[in-house]
Formats: sequence, C-alpha cells, structure tokens
Amino acid sequence: MSVVHTTRLLIADDDPDQLAALATFFGHHRFDIRTASNAAEAFIIYCGWLPHVAIFDIEMPGGGGRGLSRAIREYAAQPQPFLIALSGLSSLSEPSRSLDAGFDRHFTKPAQLPVLLAEIAFRKGG
Repeated sequence: MSVVHTTRLLIADDDPDQLAALATFFGHHRFDIRTASNAAEAFIIYCGWLPHVAIFDIEMPGGGGRGLSRAIREYAAQPQPFLIALSGLSSLSEPSRSLDAGFDRHFTKPAQLPVLLAEIAFRKGG
C-alpha cells in the first residue's frame, strides 16, 4: 500500500508507549511525523506546521482530543487536515461525539494500525 511520502502526520497521545508505537509504525511508512504528549502542545505544532493528517487521543491533558479537534476546525487553515480520533473510551456514543467535535473518523484502542494506514491512504488517494 502506497501513501504519498510527503504526508505530514501529527500524533498526540499522553501515553508514551502508544505515542512511540504510532510514530514508529507510521515512520516505517515514510510519513513526516511530529508528536505531542498533550493537546496544547499539539495545537502549537499544528498551527506552525499544518499537517495533512492528525491522530489524537481523546483523553489527554490540555483540553483533550475533542477540544483540540474543535480548535483546529475553528483555526480554519486550508486545506483542512484529516482528523482521526483514537480513544480508549468504548461506549456507543463515543464515535458520534468525536464526529460532532470535528473528527473525520473515530477508532477505539487498540486500533489495528494497518486499518489506520488504509484509512489515511484512501483519504489521500494513494
């Protein structure tokens, strides 16, 4: 599966093991990656870098992933990034809450990384 090699990917998660696993996996697929361990740091990186895709944990310090998604949508930089929620929360209402907050897709942890990659490749047309 091919993904455009210049795809900028921002990953934010307060779990260092999860963050490292995501960064390693997508790094092997030749993404240009930046990481953050909280929502405030992720927003600063987003504003200065404008990634094509972002994967955000829902529950993390600094406003959480949903607050971060709303802030990015309000920032209104063009083109808008493809936002993926990645959450340990598993209630049936979680996906709709993420979509309402501006995410394009919602996955429950532990997400299958090849499925995330396929979703991004489909979105990028690659």
